[in-house]
Amino acid sequence: RALRRSAAALGRARTVHTDGWQRDADGARRRWRTWSDGVRHRVESDAERMVFDGRRLFRYEADTRRLTVRRTSRAFAFVSSGPTVDDLQTDLRRWGWRDRIVFLPEARENGRTRRRVRIERDEPAGPVRVEIWVDPATDLPVRTETHLFADGVWQVRAAQRIVVDAPPPRDAFAPLR
Repeated sequence: RALRRSAAALGRARTVHTDGWQRDADGARRRWRTWSDGVRHRVESDAERMVFDGRRLFRYEADTRRLTVRRTSRAFAFVSSGPTVDDLQTDLRRWGWRDRIVFLPEARENGRTRRRVRIERDEPAGPVRVEIWVDPATDLPVRTETHLFADGVWQVRAAQRIVVDAPPPRDAFAPLR
């Protein structure tokens, strides 16, 4: 039920901004930021920037200094069919994923109670867990953590903070040049 409420609340959001990091296999730590208004998307990292304006995907690769533009009807390969847990489970099967959803006990973060949901899956590199922390007052996710089982222990490999309905920068969805 918590995941359903969170997905529904997120579906009502006008904008979503994330700020996160991930640790690559070589140990390097990369930061990223994203903005979305439901139709348009922007993704920034050290390695690339992408903007989807609703019709075209602009992608700039920093190492080659190459900008590509292509017409497309969507920004991402995996498009969800809806915000509910049933939709998520249907999508995971349709995409061929074997994810499991586990509801965890509530936890405290900065003096606030958070609901937690874990999505588990097996990958070639080992088992993966994605924990979603949800604000019970708004039913909105506030952060995620991705854990990978490696060298006999669970390691945090990525984390992100999620801010909903904050205005994006004025040029967030401007085409890249």
